[in-house]
Amino acid sequence: MKKIISLIMAAVMAVSYLSFSVCAYADDSSSAVSSVAENAVSLVCDGKWREYNTNGTDPTVTYSITASAAGKLNVKIQAFTALDAVLSSSDFRTEYFNVRLTGSGESASMVRNQMLQPGTYYLTVRSEGKYTINATFGGNSSVNPQILPINTKVSGSNTQDENGWWYKLTVSKDAYYIVDASANSNAYFKLYDEGLTNVIKESVLSGNSKTADSQKTTVYLDKGTYYINVNSDGKYQLSWYKLTQKNCTHSYKSQTVKSTFTAKGYRLHTCTICGYSYKDSYTAKKKLSAPSSVSLKKGSRKLTVKFSRSFYATGYQIQYSTSKKFTSKTTKKITTKDTSKTVKNLKGGKKYYVRVRAYKKVDGKTVFSSWSEVKSITVKR
Repeated sequence: MKKIISLIMAAVMAVSYLSFSVCAYADDSSSAVSSVAENAVSLVCDGKWREYNTNGTDPTVTYSITASAAGKLNVKIQAFTALDAVLSSSDFRTEYFNVRLTGSGESASMVRNQMLQPGTYYLTVRSEGKYTINATFGGNSSVNPQILPINTKVSGSNTQDENGWWYKLTVSKDAYYIVDASANSNAYFKLYDEGLTNVIKESVLSGNSKTADSQKTTVYLDKGTYYINVNSDGKYQLSWYKLTQKNCTHSYKSQTVKSTFTAKGYRLHTCTICGYSYKDSYTAKKKLSAPSSVSLKKGSRKLTVKFSRSFYATGYQIQYSTSKKFTSKTTKKITTKDTSKTVKNLKGGKKYYVRVRAYKKVDGKTVFSSWSEVKSITVKR
């Protein structure tokens, strides 16, 4: 007998519950809408829990929400009995969400978030008994985010119930920036463009109460406005700042710069992120080889100098002197592009000392080789 009574009660409850799911405002005539507007109870959106009980009264209560500016409506409802909640536009033609709780002695809860534009909205609640509501409006959202100045660290906690916490970033100059995030929880950080249509960067952290997880993301941002959405089930910290050579983690690309006749060679390492660079592994400057196989042939008051060609040389400088030490008063010089040169108008019967060096013109500078070995000869009278 008890089993039969239980089945009957269950059936009655099922029929009663189904009746709550039928929208009482399917009739969208102006008179019906006007009637609802007159009897609606203003929903207090101050973030405090308030208790309601429909026992012995009409099971349907309509709450009005008036938005003077765009914002986000956050609604939390707890119930121990069956409950329906529907958020509609002022004319009941648009339904934003429809939630059903099946509480049966144990607490059931729901959380809904809805972006609203300025205007009037109605939250219709049907319940078999006691329920509580906690509501906020105009709080943080992509429409009215928290301003996050550059070089400023903020902290937050548990944003999942609010569909994330929004921050607004204003970039004043095209440059590379670092988004620095850490969390003692599972957390998601998404950087959006100004139109909120594209995710530019995303960080996924897996911290815990004992150990924080962190990530620094480098991103190039043009001048403009950006948004960061944080979805976290625990504590987190967030900041952003301009990339500099000091705070850059550096990712280097290396290349070898060969030595020249005017500069040493080296290995150049350049950071592909911030542009910082340094050099190492230096190699000596290139050197011109001194002319070799120098030979002299004497003539009457003249001598002819011949020597081997020096690779890379632009020309050659020949010095001749009656002094073995090539003192300035006794020394003369001539230049030539040939590897053979006759020096005339010398003093007959005099001994001359001769040496040769190569030179090269590089970027407006003259680079010389070392001197060749010194040769000597006595010219004819």
